[in-house]
Parts: sequence; C-alpha cells; structure tokens
Amino acid sequence: MPEPRASSLLLRSVPLFASLTEAQSEVIARTMHRRIVRRGQPIINAGDRPRCLHMIVSGSAQAVLNGRDGNNIILSVLNAGDYFCEMEIIEDLPISTSIIARESCDVLMLPKAQFNHCLAENHPMSMMVLRGMAGRLREADERFGSLAMEDVDARLAKFLIQEARWVDGARVVTCRFSKSDIGRMIGASRERVSRVMKEMQVRGYLEERGDSILLRERILSLA
Repeated sequence: MPEPRASSLLLRSVPLFASLTEAQSEVIARTMHRRIVRRGQPIINAGDRPRCLHMIVSGSAQAVLNGRDGNNIILSVLNAGDYFCEMEIIEDLPISTSIIARESCDVLMLPKAQFNHCLAENHPMSMMVLRGMAGRLREADERFGSLAMEDVDARLAKFLIQEARWVDGARVVTCRFSKSDIGRMIGASRERVSRVMKEMQVRGYLEERGDSILLRERILSLA
C-alpha cells in the first residue's frame, strides 16, 4: 500500500513549520514522507542514524532508553506537534533512544538535506529548534536532579502536576499511563507508585476517578 502523501496544509499544522510561507510549504511538502505507525511499533530504534526529521501529526509516542539490565526507562512522551531526531541530524550521530508509538501515530518525515536547508533559510524555525533543544536539556537536568535529591512522593507529585490539564477549574490527569509507565518515568517500581498513590488519595492530595486522576490543590505542597 503506498504511503499517504503530505500536503502543505498538513505541514503547516505542525508548530515547527508555522512560520513557513505557503510557497515554502509547497516545496517542502513535495519532499516529505508520511507514515502511519501502529501502537507498540518503533518509529525509530536506538542506534539508528536518522535520515529524516520526524514530526507527530496525531497520536503519541514515547522515548525509551534501554537499560543494560533489561529494564526500560521512559524519558519522555511525545504528542501531536512534537518532533524528534533534530539533534542527531545536526550532530550527524545515531539516536540514543528508541521512539515507540504509544498509540497509532501519523508521522511526517522531512529528509535531512531539506531540514538543514530549512534551518539555513528560515530564522524563526532555527530559533524554535534551538529553544526546543534548550528546553529538553533543561528538563533532563531537572529530572536527573529530582532523581538524586527527591523522594518518590515529590517525584510522583511533580509528574502528575506536569501531566495535568485544567478541566472545569480543576487539575485532571487523564490516565494515559499505567503505573508501570509512571514508575519508569520517575525511577520507582510499579508497586511503589501504587502504594504512594493510595497514600496520597487517603491524605486528600488526589482522587482516582476511573480513567482519570483529580488533583487537589494541596498536592502542590509536595512538589
């Protein structure tokens, strides 16, 4: 089955390319590939040398670091509008993490040569890429500092607050993550995450409601 084509309209729906003119979008769209990746399948594997910048149009994925002991660590979750492989393309190095689809993903792929040309010709896009890389480095620093200095309660509270969205005036986390996933993101076992969440619910910091978690205002004191 042939891959679905990318359109200039679809391309400009990705924030990274919002600054492109219609003419630029038309030219770039003709060089792009579009791929549907099923849940659980890799978009790119650790050790691969990226030949394209990847952008998620719909769905979500996760960056997974494969540990030597066989345990995997989820470094981040990528959603619609997010892109990856830009650092590896700029440095011309293999990617160090596997990017796995958490759910079916619609992915746009811009070949390396065209991506480098875009950076050279479009200053706003170059600055957005630089700000994105700086933000990821800052998040990594904060995360590793948290793993070294904070207990599981604080790490879990920060994770939930970060993932929460405002719904009817309250912070709500939609449970896209299993407790095993959360544990792999905050450096704790699934059992420990389950125990701490139960304790938080008893103490009034949160309330589990089916497939979502309502965060009470007092949880901010833990983060």
